[in-house]
Amino acid sequence: MKKFFSIAITLLIVAFMACLIVYPDRYLTSTLDGIKLWAFSVLPSLLPFFFLTTLLTKTASLDKLSKKATPLTRKLYNCSGITLYAQIMSILSGYPIGAKVVSDLYQKKLITKDEATRASTFCSTTGPLFIVGSVGISMFQNKKIGLIFLITHILSSIFCGFCFKKYGDNRTILDFSIKKETSDNLLYDCIYQSVISVLIVGGFVSVFYTLSQILHDFNVFFVFEKLLSPLFGKDFSVGFIQGIVECTKGCKILSLDYSILSASLSLGLISFGGFSIICQSIVFLKKAEVNIKIFLLSKLVQMIFSIIVCFLLLTLFL
Repeated sequence: MKKFFSIAITLLIVAFMACLIVYPDRYLTSTLDGIKLWAFSVLPSLLPFFFLTTLLTKTASLDKLSKKATPLTRKLYNCSGITLYAQIMSILSGYPIGAKVVSDLYQKKLITKDEATRASTFCSTTGPLFIVGSVGISMFQNKKIGLIFLITHILSSIFCGFCFKKYGDNRTILDFSIKKETSDNLLYDCIYQSVISVLIVGGFVSVFYTLSQILHDFNVFFVFEKLLSPLFGKDFSVGFIQGIVECTKGCKILSLDYSILSASLSLGLISFGGFSIICQSIVFLKKAEVNIKIFLLSKLVQMIFSIIVCFLLLTLFL
């Protein structure tokens, strides 16, 4: 089975390379569009947050807050209080900040390996600027929808954390102490790590932007769209499947024909994140030895929860 999977992946990579060689004008332009998206939309928002979260995890400023939060996080997630900081930063900053903070906490030995896995299930969210501004107001042209999206999205992360609280060893690091860095180049180290991290994100954005365009051009999603059509309808199925690869593109397609279903599916895509976001998160979570299967399962749970709850809330309040 592993050999078959390896051969299939190799053939897919060769096929994508062939597309770039045969149609360079189209796909080099697509890659450039992905880089522009990263440079003008992602970089300005992520770089400051990467720097600040890295700096915070290297200082003692979170010590008291984290210890006070431990009773709550133990009850909800079976994690030490410092994971609440990761969740808050994830909610405020968006993908993939939560994954990066979880990785930083593990590498500083402030959480265990199993805690890191549990934390990954509730520290994977988008930010309010994207979900309310970009999707709610810009795409669906309704701020109320954006606020319902945000509330449901946060609830979905809490629900996921609660669902996976029994995973692994129940031991948590309760007597932790966040020590200040003694490095003479603390600011340089934080900037260096932040720049490297945001460049990695940029690479994923540009590659998956191009990949999404290739898959669309060659109707790779046709079978999946046909399978989902009886559930969602043809147009919504197209947007949903494309959003599985790149969620922003899927949300844009779904917003063109508004209904409670299209809005709910859009939030499902945002909560799932798409393959681009998931791969960005995995880059950081691997460093924390997170069980990736559990993380992926939690994203599916989060997506399903978001679609169902959002549908109910939109039905009640719109």
